[in-house]
Amino acid sequence: MAFGRALGFILAVYALLIVSSAMRSFWAVPMPDIPLLVVLYLGLSGRGALSSHIGIALAIGYLADLLGGAPKGLHSLSLGLIMLAARPLSSRLLVQRRWQEIVITIFGATVHGLVVCALAVEPGTTTSFSPSVWELTRTLPMQVFLTALAAPLVYPLLQSIDHRWWPVPRGLRS
Repeated sequence: MAFGRALGFILAVYALLIVSSAMRSFWAVPMPDIPLLVVLYLGLSGRGALSSHIGIALAIGYLADLLGGAPKGLHSLSLGLIMLAARPLSSRLLVQRRWQEIVITIFGATVHGLVVCALAVEPGTTTSFSPSVWELTRTLPMQVFLTALAAPLVYPLLQSIDHRWWPVPRGLRS
C-alpha cells in the first residue's frame, strides 16, 4: 500500500473520530464503530500487502484507543486481528451489493466486540477497566446494529475517497 493512501485513510479516521467524539459528548448517543468500518473496507479491498494493512489497522486502533479513552492497545490489537482475518478473505468473498456489506459488517462487528470483551478481561477478575465487561457485552448488540446501519453510508464514502485520490491501475480495472 502506498504511503499516501495509508496516511489518507489514517487522517480520514482521525477526522471521523473527532466528529463522532464531539457528537457523543454533546448528545450522549451511541455511535457506530468507524475504525472497524475502515479496517473492514481496507481488508476486503484487496489492494496491497498484508503487512502494510496490519500496520494501518494498528495505527487506526491506536487512534481509537487514544480518542475513545480505552486502555492503550485494546482496539489496536483487536483491529489488527480483524485485519488479519479480513485480508485473506478478500479474494474469497464477493462483496458488491449493499446487503452483502451489511452482512459482512454485522459479522465483523460481532467478532470485534467479542474480541474486545475477551481482551478487556484480566485473568482472575471480572473487570479490568471502567466500563465493566458486563457493560461492554450489554451494549454489543446496539453497537453491532449501529455499525451495520452506518456501513452503506460509510463504504461508498471510503470507496469514493479511495478511487478519487488513489485510482486502481488501468490494467487491474474490471
